[in-house]
Amino acid sequence: MKTVSSSGLFLWYSGETAKMDRASLMVYVVEGDQAVPWYASFINRVGWKVNKVKGISRAQFEEIVA
Repeated sequence: MKTVSSSGLFLWYSGETAKMDRASLMVYVVEGDQAVPWYASFINRVGWKVNKVKGISRAQFEEIVA
């Protein structure tokens, strides 16, 4: 990522979420020589809920989206 930018936030998200009742989000936080990636998946069971997180704690993720 640092070849694209020395500082930035890169985000990818899944498509067809309504059809699949599942969604995912991948994030790369780039600052200088360091890139911090994390991932979150969601599931729609009577409303969207966080299913799994990786590279970030659930508490950190919930703080970000609050």
